Amino acid sequence: MSGNGTYQWKNGLKYEGEFQNNNITGKGKLFWPDGSYYSGEVLAGKRDGFGEYLCTADHSSYKGFWKDGLK
Repeated sequence: MSGNGTYQWKNGLKYEGEFQNNNITGKGKLFWPDGSYYSGEVLAGKRDGFGEYLCTADHSSYKGFWKDGLK
């Protein structure tokens, strides 16, 4: 699949955004069951590039660059 779409895992994690060749790659949003979210660039299912993350558990946030899922 290529283009825009939505995927939801059994654990409640949800992705809305771009897919390329059946991979979560491009710009999109990840939503966790606790209300936390990430909005930005994704490569092969991991946060990679510029994005913003908001954690509802401790009200922390990060806006900047990510590589291989890490800040």
